[in-house]
Amino acid sequence: EPDYVIFGRVSGYCSGSHCIDLFKLTNNALFEDTNDTYPVLTQAYDGNFVEKDSDTYRLARNLSKNIPQSLFDARSGTIGTRPSGLIVADGPVIFVEISLKGVVKQWFVLEGPVVIPPDLKPFTSLLENTIEALR
Repeated sequence: EPDYVIFGRVSGYCSGSHCIDLFKLTNNALFEDTNDTYPVLTQAYDGNFVEKDSDTYRLARNLSKNIPQSLFDARSGTIGTRPSGLIVADGPVIFVEISLKGVVKQWFVLEGPVVIPPDLKPFTSLLENTIEALR
């Protein structure tokens, strides 16, 4: 099980709480970021996390138990490919950062009409559903 998972939806060309909504899940609590800054894939996200109540934690707690091994093994980067010719410069993406035994990896998961690798599809669907439940 990971040390923590940071996840949420971010929109390009936009800033603030209506464009960036990130959460940090640990083994026993869920926190929401109040910094609302756009994450980058070259450094661990440095948020200002405020603990949520236990009912809210229950909405997200299964996320860390359902991370596929293939994601742990993958390099940081982008998950998903868009159909040929489709360009979405500022569309929303899901950000995921996982710390496992002190090793931090990060991904942007593309949304919309995209192709997600089959082994990651159940996890990306769970991410989307969890984010919607937390809104």
